[in-house]
Amino acid sequence: MIWVNGTNTKQLFTSFLLWSLLSNAARCVSTDFPSVTETLEYLTLSSILYNENDLEHNLPGDLQLHLVVNYDGNPICDRTMVVSNPSKKYVAVVFRGVDSFNGHVFDVIQTTFGPEDEPINSDVKVHRGFNQALFVRGDEPGEYSLFDRVLRAIKEFMSEHPDYKVISTGHSTGAALSVLMGAGLAEFKVADNVTVNSFAAPLSGDQAFKDYVDSMENLGVWNHILMNDIVPRFPRESWRYRHPGHTIWFKKHRAEAFYLHYGDEKQGYVGIPKEFEKGPFSFDMHLCHNYVEYMQEHSLKDPGEFYVESFLQILEHNKKSLPTLSLKLGVSTESGHVAVM
Repeated sequence: MIWVNGTNTKQLFTSFLLWSLLSNAARCVSTDFPSVTETLEYLTLSSILYNENDLEHNLPGDLQLHLVVNYDGNPICDRTMVVSNPSKKYVAVVFRGVDSFNGHVFDVIQTTFGPEDEPINSDVKVHRGFNQALFVRGDEPGEYSLFDRVLRAIKEFMSEHPDYKVISTGHSTGAALSVLMGAGLAEFKVADNVTVNSFAAPLSGDQAFKDYVDSMENLGVWNHILMNDIVPRFPRESWRYRHPGHTIWFKKHRAEAFYLHYGDEKQGYVGIPKEFEKGPFSFDMHLCHNYVEYMQEHSLKDPGEFYVESFLQILEHNKKSLPTLSLKLGVSTESGHVAVM
C-alpha cells in the first residue's frame, strides 16, 4: 500500500472519483456522446429540408412525417418538419436554416426567452430574431406559433410512444432554433431526455441562457462546427453572447470535442482554443452539403480521427500544443526522441 501524507492512494482515488461524480451531478450536464451514425442521420434530416420539396412522398428509409410547417419568406426558418423513425425509435423536429448569406445572424438585440406575453424564462436573454421566429403568433385568432405547433405534435406523439427519444436538430439559423426548441421541450418535460444535435449554429443567447440550458437535467446540447465556418462565430461573444452546450469541432486533420464549449478546469476539460476565434472565416464552409461531405468522407470512414467520443482534456491539449525545443539537443520532431549533441 502506498501512502501520501498519511493517506493511502486508494482513499485518494476514491475521494477524487466521488468528487468528480458529485461535481457532474451538481451541474446536471449530459455527457452521452451521440454516435457518428446518429449524428450523420440528424444532419441528413437537415439536408433533406433544403433539397426535397415533396416531403410526404420522398422521405428516405423508415422515416414517417407528422408535421410540416412552411413560412414562405421567413428569413430565419421557412420550413420545419416533425418526423419519426420506428426502427431507431426517435422523433425529431428539424428546422431548415439558410444556405445563403443572412444578415439576421449578425443581429445583436436580445430579448427574454419565450413568448413576449408569457416568457418561458424571464431571467435569461436570447437572440430576438431567433426567438420571434419560434414564438411569435399570428394576428388572427387561433394562429399558433411555430413552437406551439411543434410542442403539440411532439406531445401527441410521445403520449403514444413514451419510449422514443426526442431530438431537436437543424442547420445554420435552423440550428439556433433547435437549441431554443430543445430548451422549451425540456422545460415542458415532453420526455425524460431531450437531445439537441445542431450544425453550424450561431450563438443564441447570453451567459444566463447558457447556464440555464447547461443545467437542465433532461437536456443535452451538441453543436457541430466545420473548420472555419463563419456563422458559429456570430453574434460575437463581445456582444454578450455565449455558446450553450458542448461543441464538436470538425477540423481539417481531426475532430475535437469541448466540454460545454468553454471547458471546466476543475474536471480537467480544456475549453475551445483561441485559434477558434481567429480568421479568416469562410461562408462557403457554412453550406450544409459541406458538413454532409465531411461526415460521409471523413467521420464515417475514420471515426477515430474525424469523430470523437470523449472531451479534450487539459493534459492531452498541453501535450499537443507543447512547443518544440531544440536547445542544441538534436531534437527529432518526427520520432519525438532527443539525442544530446
